[in-house]
Amino acid sequence: WTDGYGGFRGRTRRKDAPVRRFAIVLVCVAALLAGALARAADAQDAAPGVAADVRIIDAKIAALTLRERVSQLMLVTLDGLFGPSNDDRTLLKEYPPGGVIIPALVKPELAADYVLALRSAPIERQKGVPLFIGADLYSLARQEGHVAPPFAQLPTLLAIAAAGDAGAVRQVAGVMASQLNGLGLNLNVGPCLELAPALPEAPPTLATFGRDAACAGAAGRALTEALLA
Repeated sequence: WTDGYGGFRGRTRRKDAPVRRFAIVLVCVAALLAGALARAADAQDAAPGVAADVRIIDAKIAALTLRERVSQLMLVTLDGLFGPSNDDRTLLKEYPPGGVIIPALVKPELAADYVLALRSAPIERQKGVPLFIGADLYSLARQEGHVAPPFAQLPTLLAIAAAGDAGAVRQVAGVMASQLNGLGLNLNVGPCLELAPALPEAPPTLATFGRDAACAGAAGRALTEALLA
């Protein structure tokens, strides 16, 4: 380890340390190249307008430093309640992630200021790389300490599954999409596709599409497709 002045103390450096660092760099570069090739293939298959947007974003990503590009692979949960904390702002500046998750919002009307502060991060304002900003709508609607949380109340996942109606799933997805747009969010964290517990001693939960894997998968797919529509 270093003594802070460029010298080494304690155990001597391993002879293979440069090789190991070089290998790590190669892995990172390979991951970035693979992602670039995949995006290029998607751009060729996409509509002309979408393909142009993809090329613009790829050009902006290519202009980033290696650290910034690797940081784009991260999805980070923030700490701030009313807005990004000092630690959040430092992270967004030094290691700009590809997306962030807001764990809680006090009121819907405060979401605009929170999102605006995130949109002001250098990675988006100065370099033009869009930031994914998301939240779990079910968590927002069921905040602890609130008798009636000021967010749209959504039917439980178990109730949606029990209805067995794809149309009902699409209607719920429409409400979720409207709420995401109203809050300025472009990423929904969820829903959870974990199956209902089968063990007798397991605590019951409503945050599941049930025990049938096929039904849970179908409901999750219908909800996701409706959100993307």
